[in-house]
Amino acid sequence: MTPPSERIGALFNKTRTICVGRFLLDIPDSATVAFGRTDTPFETYRYEGDAENMDKIIAGYISRLNERKDLAYGALVKPDSMLGKVVDGPVPGQKILFDFSDGGGEEYHLKSLTKVGKDLFLQSVDTFADRSYYSRDLAEINDSAARLVARDVMTQRFLLNLSR
Repeated sequence: MTPPSERIGALFNKTRTICVGRFLLDIPDSATVAFGRTDTPFETYRYEGDAENMDKIIAGYISRLNERKDLAYGALVKPDSMLGKVVDGPVPGQKILFDFSDGGGEEYHLKSLTKVGKDLFLQSVDTFADRSYYSRDLAEINDSAARLVARDVMTQRFLLNLSR
């Protein structure tokens, strides 16, 4: 095993032990431990530093959608269709776009865009246009968006350096 760098080694000079399930882990005394779900069932992308560009990014998605709207059929072309609509999500800084799915002409591609610090997170899922389906997916995507947290630069560097 490769010995840790001096910088990483210094972090572990003073440690504390925590219990995670059946495992005991020694972590730096200065570490903050966040418990909870650590995954998302959705495609999730982080756009570093793009929080202020959310409206431009959404406008780009809507422009692309308008070019392909004639491919929609079924529930997506009914008067109560949400296709192309943007609504505020329950999470501060979140907007949800009802986009058109590449998978089929009567499916939405829900896009949840959430500002987290200076970054923008995009989570997306294909779902049927029936309200009972997309309501369930919306609830789950909103739950996932509520757990997104900003990481400071030092934490990001530490995590990146450990993965090498």
